[in-house]
Amino acid sequence: MDAANNHIWPESNGGDAALTGKSVAMPKDATEWVGSLTLVRMTLEAIEQVKPQFKQAQFKTTFGIYQAPMLLTLLTCAYARGLTGSREIELAIPGDRALKYICAGNRPDWNVLRLFRRQYKSLVQNCLAVLLEKVWDSQYPPEQRVQAPETGHYSTNSLDRWMLPPRPDFQAEAAKRVRLAILADTLLSDE
Repeated sequence: MDAANNHIWPESNGGDAALTGKSVAMPKDATEWVGSLTLVRMTLEAIEQVKPQFKQAQFKTTFGIYQAPMLLTLLTCAYARGLTGSREIELAIPGDRALKYICAGNRPDWNVLRLFRRQYKSLVQNCLAVLLEKVWDSQYPPEQRVQAPETGHYSTNSLDRWMLPPRPDFQAEAAKRVRLAILADTLLSDE
């Protein structure tokens, strides 16, 4: 059966939750809904949409000099994938094509990631919220969330629209993921 004929039943796409008024959680790893390369593209789009303002284009630390947009892209994408700890992200880069692509041969260590997140926490959180919304919209496209036709005739598609789950609070989800990153780094620093 090809993808065009493969029907997603309401209980598998969150429709049953919508009928009961429950929200559907974002997956821990956004690549469950979109592929890795699509997530990188969406991350770049989200950052472009936020239009970040950096104090300097280069983020200078005692550990090295890195491009601030690259670090923002890396953290935003990693948090969307459920990678929270800075050490976890650093260790994931060599084995992950998407993260390696973002770093473009200039792999930061965990200290740089932690320091960047501290300095640009609200920016990372805002970019992550926009990214999570883009991922959500790819799973539940906005064009499916239009009003019912005035004709009184409903197709399967129009009924599916009403089975869409309520939109989550993307800022709250992003804040939760950034807090988890802070917690993971705090726990590792106590070792």
